[in-house]
Formats: sequence, structure tokens, C-alpha cells
Amino acid sequence: MRILSAWFESGEEFLKSYNEAIGAGAIYYPTIAELTVGEQVLVEVRFPSLPNRMLVRGKVFSIDLQKSGVWLSFLSEDQETRDFIVDVARGDITVETKIHRKHQRYPLEIPVDWKATDSDDVFISCTEDLSAGGAFVRTLSPPPIGTPVALVLAPSSGKVLTISGMVSWTRQESGGEGMGVRFEQATSETIKALREALRKMDEGAVVGSPVGSPPDDKKFW
Repeated sequence: MRILSAWFESGEEFLKSYNEAIGAGAIYYPTIAELTVGEQVLVEVRFPSLPNRMLVRGKVFSIDLQKSGVWLSFLSEDQETRDFIVDVARGDITVETKIHRKHQRYPLEIPVDWKATDSDDVFISCTEDLSAGGAFVRTLSPPPIGTPVALVLAPSSGKVLTISGMVSWTRQESGGEGMGVRFEQATSETIKALREALRKMDEGAVVGSPVGSPPDDKKFW
């Protein structure tokens, strides 16, 4: 899955490229890259008044051969992120400071086996959000906050990685159950391999399928 970087000089420029009548909202993206209608992509949106670059899931809605560009429609699952971007562009929301994180997060669905370190029960799941510092793991029965866990990640573009961590927070909403895990005691070799997989993701290589992100008040890396 590709990341398409949509950078704008201002919120006004973003709004000129935005059409709320297409799908769940769409932007026009000038490009000569070979894309196909229906292809799913990650759209990286940037303009000065946004606190940070925003990653939104989308798909190619239509191709404009005359203008050498495509319309990228946002997925309805990322409605909150889309609305935030549009509100900032319109000036309805003003963000005074940028959000600084030690590790860049990616909304990625990657297979993961996990277990609490004091248990022999192994659960098969997938991530929803991943960085070099932690992950959100989908699970119907997350262990209590503070529980040490072991994760075995299997990114499609790299070797299987085993990482120890601790449950930092849990989410219990129906259909979105899971746990945020902060990585701990990972070897430098493991972290290097994970960062390399994420770097390939940032360059547009296939690492996994993008999914949604945890709410802002639960981001810990």
C-alpha cells in the first residue's frame, strides 16, 4: 500500500482541492504515478496550520487523464481525522502548538501473536497502530494495565520480531476492543529491524494494511 504525500501551502489551498460531495470527502491529487480506480492508499496531508502531518486512509475514486491527477476519497472509518483536517483548514479549530512524539506512529494492521509473560496462553491478533515505541493490539480480552506482555510481530516486509512490552492502556468499546502496549526491554537489533520496516512503510513499501488509530487522549508514543 502506497503513501501519497498531499502537501498544501495553506488550509485555503487544501479546501480548493477538497470536495465533500465525493464519497466521504475527497481531495484532488496531481500525479503521474500509475494508480488504479479502487486502489487503497494512505494519504499524508500537510499544511502549516495542522499540528503534524495527518495520515488518512483513502482510495482512488477516479482518474483525470487530462489534468494528470486523481480524486482520492477518504474512507468513512477515518471520518474523525478527515473532519479535524477540514475544520483546521476552515479555521474552525485553531491548534496553537505542534504535537511532538518520540516515535512516528503508523496506522497499520500487522499480524501479531501475544501473551502475558506470566501465562502460557497465546493469542493470535493484529496491530491497529504501530511505532518503534509501541503498538495498539486488537483483543477482546486485554489484560490489566501494567501487565508485562510478549509480542511476536510479522511485518510482510521484514523478519519476524519478538518484543517485550507493558500494557499502558486498554479500550473496551464494542468492536474496537484492544490494548496499547509500550515496548520495553527490546534489543537494539530488534528496534533497528522494526524501524527499518517502518522506514520502508514511510517510503511507500508494503508493510501491512492501514487501519484506524486510537483516540488522541490515549496516544502514548
